[in-house]
Amino acid sequence: MKKWIKIVLIAFSLLSVVWILYIYLKSSPKNAPEIVPSKPILIQTYKGSLSMSLGINESQFKYIDKLPFLNVSRKSITDDYANGVASSLGFSIAPVKIDDTQEGLTYFWKNDNATLFVYTKSSKIRYSSGKSFIAPNKQLSENAVKSTAEKLLIDNKILNPGNFSLGSVQFLKERSLNEGFIKSTKEDFSLYQISVLPKSTDYQIISPVSTESASYIQLTKDGDIYSFQLVVFESTEKAPTEYKLKTYSEIKTSIGNSVLISLGGEETPLKDLPKDFVNNIVVDQVDISYLLDSPTSTSLQPVYKLTGTATLSGGGKTEAILYLPALSGL
Repeated sequence: MKKWIKIVLIAFSLLSVVWILYIYLKSSPKNAPEIVPSKPILIQTYKGSLSMSLGINESQFKYIDKLPFLNVSRKSITDDYANGVASSLGFSIAPVKIDDTQEGLTYFWKNDNATLFVYTKSSKIRYSSGKSFIAPNKQLSENAVKSTAEKLLIDNKILNPGNFSLGSVQFLKERSLNEGFIKSTKEDFSLYQISVLPKSTDYQIISPVSTESASYIQLTKDGDIYSFQLVVFESTEKAPTEYKLKTYSEIKTSIGNSVLISLGGEETPLKDLPKDFVNNIVVDQVDISYLLDSPTSTSLQPVYKLTGTATLSGGGKTEAILYLPALSGL
């Protein structure tokens, strides 16, 4: 009898262990299959071959180990929102409505003082004042510039206070022959420019065809609004999965895969340049940005923004900006 009791107790103990193990496995979270991201959409339009090298050493490279994608949702542009922004900015007339093949329904305002575009498909706003950028230098502090930019966004109900942050202030000066603006210094500049960033990231959002931030505000030397461009996001959040980024050595070995975006800010499209126009490019700055690769993208991938010096076939030199996929293995 005792023998049977012992057998029953052993069997009961084994069944208990199996049951506990079953409950544990059933309640444990299952590992999601690893998804390998695809390469970001970057198209090389320069037709010549590019000789590139990394001109900084490893100690000068600020390495970030991992980053997630950035998930975004754009604000739905309604008549009320578009007209409300326009009214706050001083436009009293009704907009011209354009059915654009790329941007969908587009609102357009123009008066003696400024122009305004509001694009519904990409949730983008572009404003340009009609006045000259030339103004007396009031030597504004960075805090004063940020305060003016923040006031513009909040007072005109363009962005909600909790949905954005502001990047560092940059200095721009006019190129020769009225060909736009280029980076400059505090001692020699025409405009302040400040990037507008989503609240959930400290990195700029860029497009595949432009070297400037997707959202920025430009101020004159005396603090007036000169122009701005904004992609209005309803929400932004970091995706749950983080991906390993290229190390210094990986950037060095894959730098030949970089895509040339700009040469000295010239207006001439890269595709129209002669194939032997660029002799070589030496990269001396590596920054991280998030790529908004289409007007309707909802998931933004980190990329490296490479800045360096291009030596041209005629012997001249100019700034070159390139983009390189940042994720290791891409």
